[in-house]
Amino acid sequence: MWGPNQEVAHPRHDGKSFYLPSTSAAGAAALGASLLPHSNLVCAPLNPHIAREPVDTATGDGDGTVRALLTRFRIENERLRDQVKAHVVQEALLTQRLQELSARNTALHLQDFRKRDNDAVVEKLKKQLEVKEMEVRALQLQVGELNGRISAYEEAISRPDHPQGLSANSMDRVRELICEALSSAGFLTRVANAVEHCHPSTHEVTDCPRSVEECTNHCLQAAMRGNKELPGETAARGHHVSCEELASALREEVLFCETVAVRVAAKLFMERSSADSSAKADRGTGLQHQEESAPPLARPTAECPAEAHELPQSDRRPRRKPAARPTVEDCEVQ
Repeated sequence: MWGPNQEVAHPRHDGKSFYLPSTSAAGAAALGASLLPHSNLVCAPLNPHIAREPVDTATGDGDGTVRALLTRFRIENERLRDQVKAHVVQEALLTQRLQELSARNTALHLQDFRKRDNDAVVEKLKKQLEVKEMEVRALQLQVGELNGRISAYEEAISRPDHPQGLSANSMDRVRELICEALSSAGFLTRVANAVEHCHPSTHEVTDCPRSVEECTNHCLQAAMRGNKELPGETAARGHHVSCEELASALREEVLFCETVAVRVAAKLFMERSSADSSAKADRGTGLQHQEESAPPLARPTAECPAEAHELPQSDRRPRRKPAARPTVEDCEVQ
């Protein structure tokens, strides 16, 4: 137990250095007792004068050792702190250098990419862009078509079921449409006449000063130019003429074109039939010449004398006669 008047040694510090007070006798005795060897502890009660000297010496040595350790630790702490600061600065420099090199590398890659205009990636992207543009145009056409259908449906729905009659404007519009159709039908009639005229079988009968080739080229060039009738001439067709008369004239033009088409188709069919018949006849003639030029058959043996007399004239293929040419009435178009 500690006495009431005994002082207790408490550690004190000055800044970063810690030390124990050496003025306290109790603290010095305790520190000296802890630092003395075992032999001195045994002899201390017998001779107090001998024991006091080693205690004082040990107390002084202990304070010096503590101060030396604290100084060493403080120096080591400062050195480690400086190393940490140096590592932080080095890390910051390396990070900055890495960022600079990364930015430079990115700039070089970008410059190289801009220089290569014919790069495969760029060409691929251009092709994809062209495909997308084509798809956009196709979608725009579809949208326009659908808008037209919607407009037609709306007009059909809004149209009255039982109209009272055609107005004057409607009659004029119908007259204009019939005149335009009649103009186109007139052009088709001229084309049909040219087709029938340029046919070889028909051209030989007519007294045309041109040859078949010249006449065909001239008619084809004229047909390629299209209908050259002016709008005024088209409108003049319906001057002082009723719509019924115009419709009848249009019907006659269409019927004439149909008749010419039937006649031309019949002529083409007859030429094809005659060509097929002549080809078959030539094929039969060639087979007959081959049979005549073939070597004679070997003389039959005595075992089958009857078969030898049956071979000639029976194995030959008869020559086919050409079929009669079809007439206009036999054409399926009529």
